[in-house]
Amino acid sequence: MIDELNELLHPETLPLQKPGRRAHYEGSIDKTGGNADWDWHLYQDENKEWVLFEQYGAGCIYNFVQHRYINSPEPTFRFYFDGETTPRFEIKPSQFGEKYPFIEPLAEKFIGPDATATHGQSMVIRVVRSFVPMPFISYCKVTSDIMLEGNIIPHGGWGHIVYHTYSHDKPVQSFCADDSRYRLLAQLWKQSGRNPLQRTEKTRALSDSFVLKGNSTISVFRDHRAGLVTAIKVQTKNYAQEHLQNLWICAKWDGHTQNDLEVPWGCLFSNELGYHQVTYLYAGMDADGGYYCYFPMPYRHSAEISIENRGGSDVEIDYFCVESTSEYNEIYADDKFGYFMNTPYYPKKHTKNADSIIASVSNISGHVISSVVTGYPFRDGGRADCEGDARIHFDGIRTPQIESDGSESYSCYGWGFCSPPQFNPASGYDGKEFDVHHDWSMTRQLPGDCYPFYDSLHFAFESFGCNDGDMYHSGTVFYYGSKHSCMTFIRDFSAAEETMTSYFEGDDDDIAVELSGNRAKTITFSVPIDHAGEIILRRVSDQGQGRQLATVYVDNVACAQPWYNPDHNPYKRWLEDEYIITSDHLQNKDTVTITIVPEEIEGKTAFNQFGIKVYKVSY
Repeated sequence: MIDELNELLHPETLPLQKPGRRAHYEGSIDKTGGNADWDWHLYQDENKEWVLFEQYGAGCIYNFVQHRYINSPEPTFRFYFDGETTPRFEIKPSQFGEKYPFIEPLAEKFIGPDATATHGQSMVIRVVRSFVPMPFISYCKVTSDIMLEGNIIPHGGWGHIVYHTYSHDKPVQSFCADDSRYRLLAQLWKQSGRNPLQRTEKTRALSDSFVLKGNSTISVFRDHRAGLVTAIKVQTKNYAQEHLQNLWICAKWDGHTQNDLEVPWGCLFSNELGYHQVTYLYAGMDADGGYYCYFPMPYRHSAEISIENRGGSDVEIDYFCVESTSEYNEIYADDKFGYFMNTPYYPKKHTKNADSIIASVSNISGHVISSVVTGYPFRDGGRADCEGDARIHFDGIRTPQIESDGSESYSCYGWGFCSPPQFNPASGYDGKEFDVHHDWSMTRQLPGDCYPFYDSLHFAFESFGCNDGDMYHSGTVFYYGSKHSCMTFIRDFSAAEETMTSYFEGDDDDIAVELSGNRAKTITFSVPIDHAGEIILRRVSDQGQGRQLATVYVDNVACAQPWYNPDHNPYKRWLEDEYIITSDHLQNKDTVTITIVPEEIEGKTAFNQFGIKVYKVSY
């Protein structure tokens, strides 16, 4: 069983593998592929409420963000759980940060700058955000009593929900607003800057002050036993921003021949620019030569950490401290953990008319725990725009699983980069100056809503609103991983009665794709499963009409969770989504027969298929 609050209260669980978990996004993405990201609703339900999110099965909401003009009518957000017909929890934007458990710093409201002078009318934005975990066992729906739409005052509909779905286990309990552990979690987050891992014993490898010569490398930590690095703390003299790019930290775990971690200090300590202090839960810096990183880094046999000065100038280091412990060895003893790693650093560069691909790795499984992305003007005096969406794909799925209505919304601010640099325990940004779109560096840490992937990761950002302007990006993605894939392709299925040409959402949304399939037809096929832990059905469908619903049978036994997709896109009509067949349907079988039966919603059967691929997963 999954206890989300317990995991968040125990940072030593961060490296543990996340079998059966998948990360998703629902929000106000411009369906045409442009930058009009302000409409957020799926449909209007029988209570005349506007549905923002709906999911069958077990899962957890981890991140809720909505930004709206402060003089607009105030919506009420309602959360329904597990088949209940009355909302279990209600909250208004003005109550974020105050109504338990949406208390600071787990939830906050941010009032943006008054842009009246530049726009001729009051344009004050209130951004509300929550990192409060809200688990559900069988179903969840979130609604607004006001339609969230439009960019014209008094409207504003931008927003998103980031959530996990579970196929391997279920939550210990469904969301309980009175759970006292939310207060404990808020207290933990208020101590950002201090190590969140409460150790009873530790070993310190503390160096005396020394000079790190230009173009040189020095080893700062070695261990030849099982252990866990719990802290890296540094103080340098004569701080300079060049240190953030010239100084690198490298680590090898368990005798690996190549570095698992190889990253500039600016990324490891969550700020590539270093104009101002940032204090996140697991990393930060004071912009005066002080740095910390508290991501737990386990190893079974050995660890080696070194620092490199890739610049030509010497750097004086007051101290470099690595703390480790053997206290948690038992929880990593069965190798069900990932090594702390980063994707190859993406140096400052520009990609014309296409996403900047911050990270793209394959034949690797794990879960993303943090990212640092920096934007720069393309020309002196130019604009480093923050409108570009994040678009993140897992395991080769062509439809992005995580998106954002702008770079600033990915870090949960929304129009925030026009304001002074700021941060909360899980996200934030720094920049040269505010009230202009100059260079910026943002961090999104994922202590709860990590991004599991089982074969590959593709992590990208647009330039400007829809790759319609030039700018530079740099950055990296941190994850707990293993260098092997958990997925194996088994077979594909197709039954063609019609052919359609359309586009997938994302960076390639200008490339026409022709596929063949059928609509509202029962689908049956058999697959060899070969002791699979789970089976993934990956389908391409026409999402021109929303609320696709089907019942899935395995050997004539109905699965508990329907195949349901409530969203739609009449412009970029190709959708690639997945359905997970869990292990309880696969035990002691070599082959299974799968039947997919489309169902009606309000007299219409929208479910269709234009090709299905079948994968087995072995965790």
